[in-house]
Amino acid sequence: MPTPGPIGCESDHVFITSPFPGLRISQPFAVVGTANPSDFAGYTLDIRAEGSVDYRPLARGRGRVTGGLLANVDPRSFGRGVFWLRLSVTTVTGNVPLEYICEIPVRFE
Repeated sequence: MPTPGPIGCESDHVFITSPFPGLRISQPFAVVGTANPSDFAGYTLDIRAEGSVDYRPLARGRGRVTGGLLANVDPRSFGRGVFWLRLSVTTVTGNVPLEYICEIPVRFE
């Protein structure tokens, strides 16, 4: 079964550059990306299993990130299968606009 593509990730200010969507991963890895819109207040990186609606927090940050480390993840903590990494940015008004969400699938093996 093919891995689905990313959801969102259309903003130049909120996106994940590594890992690539659909990447097969079996070892600890770094999540690298950008979270730096002008109205930035903080970011959250979450994970959920395919078919689940429940996200588990991986990392939170109050500093802007531009092409840098968002979190380190050990896939052995989650089991095998497709998982979704979601980066979301909260604005200074406390909102998370849809354009400030980037969600990508990866396959843990």
